[in-house]
Amino acid sequence: MNIKKIKVKEEEVLVKRTTRHIEADFDFTQVYDWFYIMSMPLKSAKTFNILFYMLKSMEADNVITVNKDKFNGFNSEYTSITHERAISEQTFYNCIKELEVNNIIKKLSRGRYSVNYHLMFRDGKDKRIDLIRSDNNTIHFNPVNLIDVTTTA
Repeated sequence: MNIKKIKVKEEEVLVKRTTRHIEADFDFTQVYDWFYIMSMPLKSAKTFNILFYMLKSMEADNVITVNKDKFNGFNSEYTSITHERAISEQTFYNCIKELEVNNIIKKLSRGRYSVNYHLMFRDGKDKRIDLIRSDNNTIHFNPVNLIDVTTTA
């Protein structure tokens, strides 16, 4: 038996694993490509600000509530973030009207609006598709109606 001593270099790697906590927002609203086209006529940046503020508190089935508390809540956040002065109640409701006229939201009853689920949706895709199928375009304007399907490329 031919046995020899061999010198071998060894390395030891120390792995340090740590756990830390991070904060992440798990609430989300899906915004679909049609929103780009439907939002073109919106004139005011405040309208966008108000819409996305309202989306934060959207209820089941894409319903938002518009009232004095929402107006005050928007102004509170708006002024603390932008350091600009608050908007008037009239401006707030004009922006809501602009969203309604442009088929982004639809009035259901006093202070209750449905967000157009062809543009945005709070829940899963399956629930959205079910709503679209059951609606038959009677509640919300379907942006596909903007395309002339009789023309060919």
